[in-house]
Amino acid sequence: MQVSAQRTAFRKTVISTTATTALLGTAAVAAALPAHKPKPEAEDAPHLAAFTAPGHDLEHSISHQADKQQAEGHKQKSKPKPKPPHRLYQRHKVQPKTQHAPIVQSYPNNLDGWIRQAQATLKAHGIPAPTYNGFYRNIMRESSGNPRAINLTDSNAAAGHPSKGLLQAIDSTFRAYHVAGTSWDVYDPVANLCACANYAYHVYGGLDNVNGPY
Repeated sequence: MQVSAQRTAFRKTVISTTATTALLGTAAVAAALPAHKPKPEAEDAPHLAAFTAPGHDLEHSISHQADKQQAEGHKQKSKPKPKPPHRLYQRHKVQPKTQHAPIVQSYPNNLDGWIRQAQATLKAHGIPAPTYNGFYRNIMRESSGNPRAINLTDSNAAAGHPSKGLLQAIDSTFRAYHVAGTSWDVYDPVANLCACANYAYHVYGGLDNVNGPY
């Protein structure tokens, strides 16, 4: 019985010692950790007051906040529109020039058309053009209006360079007084008229001054 009593007393001592050690360890750990400071209720007061105020509609408040955020988002995304130019600038603004294809004058393929085209060609190159009558009367005397006419009986022909075309030009004279942009064929009506008119201008002052063989 005495041994049993001693064992019981020993057990109580061990249990008491273990419990004391555990309590001391817990206290030491608690002392080592930083103390937790509860958040002051004053910081939450303004937020809580809005939802705890009498008559407050929670759903309406949330909807209002969402609309406000959406409006702010639109303000950030939208860019200011550029101002229109001043009316004075619009009035005097230089408009780009429209490119137009040059108008090409067409002439009939006959004596009238050849004379008129020759006059226009000479004027375009700064060469004084004979009058219509100055062209016409010399043409009729030299070739009777035949662009393929050729003289094989005069002195030029005997020298080996016959007169050709509407105004009976020899090849060397035609080449010397050829007008740029016309054919190099001496039988071409417009080229023949232009070369002979250019020659008459430099030698006689103009085809209007020619009244016979030249």
